[in-house]
Amino acid sequence: MIKVGDKVAPFDLMSEIGTVVELIQIRTNTWMVGGTAAPIMKARVMLEGKNEVKEYLVSDIMRVE
Repeated sequence: MIKVGDKVAPFDLMSEIGTVVELIQIRTNTWMVGGTAAPIMKARVMLEGKNEVKEYLVSDIMRVE
């Protein structure tokens, strides 16, 4: 589980290490047979050494120890 303050990196670009500063829940408008789909979670990450904030899907990042 990713939390605010965790050090993370995206799976496809492991050199972009940063710290999670905010978690964002985004509603989906997709309708399924049983109702609506679950909301999507995104993380805002402050990259180390760049003073840049990027957004990643929580499912696309992993914790770095």
